[in-house]
Amino acid sequence: MRRARSFTLIELMVVVALISILVTIAVPNYQRFQLRAKVAEANHNLGAIRGCLEVYEMENESYVLCTLHPATVPSAARVFWEDTAVPQSWIDIGFKPVGQIRYSYEVQAGASGIGTSYIIIARGDLDGDGVESVIQLDQNGNMTSANPLE
Repeated sequence: MRRARSFTLIELMVVVALISILVTIAVPNYQRFQLRAKVAEANHNLGAIRGCLEVYEMENESYVLCTLHPATVPSAARVFWEDTAVPQSWIDIGFKPVGQIRYSYEVQAGASGIGTSYIIIARGDLDGDGVESVIQLDQNGNMTSANPLE
């Protein structure tokens, strides 16, 4: 007669320990991967805004100030770029992101709002803790990032 084979308690404990070690390693890596994906949205939109500003500058010989929009920095959830509340300056440069966004955007240009240089700023609260992630891009293509999650 054949004997039924089964796992011993020690074998099961070893498997559980190995799985917990793998999860401990994998979860932080996955969180960093998610953060990079969220930051990629800002990088893409900053480049698109830069292109819109350059076209506007070619037509009008100056850059224009664009106030923070959406006016409230999005929390961990994404929001729509609401057409009814878009300031005229954003319409003037022709920028409108597709779908929902995790960041608010603004353009700071010369002291009077119109100038020969600009800084595009993206602000977002990626994890909903009230601490903003800020990414800036200037007219020379220099990008700076202050991301508390990294």
